[in-house]
Amino acid sequence: MENLDHKVIPNFVLFPFMKELVDEGKDVTIVVQGNSMNPFLLDKRDKVTISSCTVSSLKIGDVIVAIQDTPKRYLLHRIVKIDKENVYLMGDGNAVTYTETCPKTTILGKVRIIHRKGRNYRTDGKYWRIYSWIWMHSLWMRRILLAIYHRIPHGKNKKQLAYEKEKRF
Repeated sequence: MENLDHKVIPNFVLFPFMKELVDEGKDVTIVVQGNSMNPFLLDKRDKVTISSCTVSSLKIGDVIVAIQDTPKRYLLHRIVKIDKENVYLMGDGNAVTYTETCPKTTILGKVRIIHRKGRNYRTDGKYWRIYSWIWMHSLWMRRILLAIYHRIPHGKNKKQLAYEKEKRF
């Protein structure tokens, strides 16, 4: 019998379905895929709960899900700038000021809760807002912290580390 608790669904199938549910007012929890939000949202370990939102309720520092048209992909990134028509997004794992632009009409929802190691963190909480502000305003320090983070063996055994080191050269 197949274990349906851990079924992997491709983003191009999942996200349109997720948008329908969010538009109906339902919250959707998904497993984080990708490394752009490292070190605070980890690939295939952490989960996020996404809820509907109005464009007027969005603030700099919010983490949202949006569709980027060229190339077409789904982004789970932090808002770093908002103008009349667009939001500018950046992953927490980016060490430079690289942003992606998405029209406000492509926003699928806003992350409300982060599920990590059995604990839940509300993104409207005081500590999350403080963390967001500090992380967004410290690009110079982010480079150093990310460089250290990427050199730490996160639960990998010696064989995995040796393979990754060999693969780099």
